[in-house]
Amino acid sequence: MRQRAVAQRADVEIPVARCIDWLCARSDMDSARIALYGASLGGIGAARAASAERRLKAVVSDSLISDLHAGFIEKIRCPYLIVQGKHDLLGLQTALDAVECARQHGVAVALKIFTAEETGASHCQADIPSLGQAFICDWLTAQLADGT
Repeated sequence: MRQRAVAQRADVEIPVARCIDWLCARSDMDSARIALYGASLGGIGAARAASAERRLKAVVSDSLISDLHAGFIEKIRCPYLIVQGKHDLLGLQTALDAVECARQHGVAVALKIFTAEETGASHCQADIPSLGQAFICDWLTAQLADGT
């Protein structure tokens, strides 16, 4: 993908690992409480990075663009949250397939689908972002609570 003539690398686990290296080297950071969040295309990047990075305590894909033929979701070893709007332009099937794949491989995966009735049913909860962010922050707080 190119944006503003800057190529996006597919192996996002490499720069994510360098960022985690930097965080872990800081004395003011708790390296046992590092999580990763990705929205839209970043959702699959977050999942891919988590499949290779064991220092993550949790990972979130807020709307999942997934190619299960790439086969890395099953390697995630931290709790994994997939958030999808029922009326997401991507549909629900990629998220449902990813959850099934993750569960089959022992990944601690959770799925939150926002409906039109509660709002947040659009891609990345664009119709009411604060609803999705509140849910995600509450989930992350629970995952990072004990620091182990």
